[in-house]
Amino acid sequence: MPRRADALIPLSWDHHATLMVVRTILRTLDGDARFGQPCPDRMREMVNHLWEEKLQGHFDDEESVFGTAARATRDDTLIDMAARLAQEHAAIAAAVLRLERASPDELAARLETVANLLDQHVRWEERTFFPALERSLPESTLQDLGIQLVGRRTKQGRGSTREGLAVRGELFPGS
Repeated sequence: MPRRADALIPLSWDHHATLMVVRTILRTLDGDARFGQPCPDRMREMVNHLWEEKLQGHFDDEESVFGTAARATRDDTLIDMAARLAQEHAAIAAAVLRLERASPDELAARLETVANLLDQHVRWEERTFFPALERSLPESTLQDLGIQLVGRRTKQGRGSTREGLAVRGELFPGS
């Protein structure tokens, strides 16, 4: 399997963390004893924390940096993918907001909806959108986008040295 472009590594790390939360929610709701008794209120807090601390900024980063780059191409497939990216982000945001209004009887089903939307979205990005960007955009453009991504995150207090090293190809030298 080819290595992920350095510019996309910080987003892939976010995806991994998101899938861990998704897995916890789905397995807990399915009654997997290793994940404890379902406590929908606690899971709602976990989703809200993920939303506020990671997902809102992550979605904005993807749309502002990579969605904009995809729309700037003359490639209809990438333009359509950028539209799908924004539509799925909006659907996830709406589902997260609906958690706040969920009655105790609705909460488990709404948590499952959020988890499934996140799972499907992350897997589409990793399996379809990111590889399309990697195939279509020149390496120098991807590198510039990665620098822009890390700059945005750093300016907003969300960046890390690890991300900067990954985007510059210094985290995994020789890979």
